[in-house]
Amino acid sequence: MGNLTYFEKLDALELENKELKNELESYKRCNRNLLRIFKERENAKRGLYPKKEHTGYCVIQSTPIDYKYYLHGSHKKVELYQSIFQTPYNVEFEYYDVFNLVDDDLCKDDCYILKELGCKNYDTIKRYEELVDHEIAQLIREKYDELKEEYKKVNHREAWGDDLDELRKQAEEEDLCYFFNMNVRSNFKEGYWEMIIQSTSPLPVIPKDLRFKKGDKNGTKDKNV
Repeated sequence: MGNLTYFEKLDALELENKELKNELESYKRCNRNLLRIFKERENAKRGLYPKKEHTGYCVIQSTPIDYKYYLHGSHKKVELYQSIFQTPYNVEFEYYDVFNLVDDDLCKDDCYILKELGCKNYDTIKRYEELVDHEIAQLIREKYDELKEEYKKVNHREAWGDDLDELRKQAEEEDLCYFFNMNVRSNFKEGYWEMIIQSTSPLPVIPKDLRFKKGDKNGTKDKNV
């Protein structure tokens, strides 16, 4: 590029950048295809059909837990639910790779797992009290939109009145319907990574295609399941 003008150099760099982006997208497509083929193979091994459509996730168990936390000056307790799923990823994968893959699966707009289990949201938040604060922030934003005109006329405290305390109470009492605090662990006995996740609501009756069935690894389970 020694004898090129500034604009010629810029054009060359833009072309190189475009080529690199195309190459990266090609690698991503290849990786998605490999993951799809891998999931189909693992589904067939575990007798999960239809193997091409099944998510590869199965509910192993779900248990209520008492969770104690401290928020807004007082100690509180809430009943949460901890669920364990078998993932489609075998123990040959490393921890961080599996964590990111599971996180990507849950973040999809059309996530079948969340939809079938009646959960509206998935959040990477780790603690329930953060979830409540997150909900409070959302309610405050909605309330602020309603109070914009009032803000122009009076000061902050007069506009809000006692609403802030009411919003906090509302957020803590609301049915949040969240999956959160996801992590993964390896189960070498079964040969697959498991997803551990908490929810604010109990799981409904689990659809048959999402129920874990212990069996052989040769795909000989009932294909009608």
